[in-house]
Amino acid sequence: ISPVFFIEGNYGVLNFLEFGGYTGYCSIKTVSNSLSGNFTSIEKSNTLFYGLNANVHLLPFLINREKFRLDVYASVKCGGFYRFSSENMYPERGHTLDLGAYAGAAFYLGEHWGIFGEYGFGNKTNLRYGLSFKF
Repeated sequence: ISPVFFIEGNYGVLNFLEFGGYTGYCSIKTVSNSLSGNFTSIEKSNTLFYGLNANVHLLPFLINREKFRLDVYASVKCGGFYRFSSENMYPERGHTLDLGAYAGAAFYLGEHWGIFGEYGFGNKTNLRYGLSFKF
């Protein structure tokens, strides 16, 4: 398991709905795959995440306020990631689709930026966290 650090930017189109994009980075272990089928070496491989998301915020349905320092939401993500691994390494270099549905919370330290954490069901990632920018 390799931790992934995400940066996410969102734009609110309604009081409870926003759309945005994200990028992230992690370094994963890759192993060489020799012709004999034996794994001969281990190295780190840079991995770049990218994609689009939609968030539905739950607090506007419960509390009548315009701004929230704490945010609770449901999110869907559609994107991918690219591994920059060397030749003959596993997992192989290339793009992989990344989809998921998450429940999340964000705490805004400033008016437009904060930290977030999400847990849910993704085909590659179940736990996400990082910085969030909201406009």
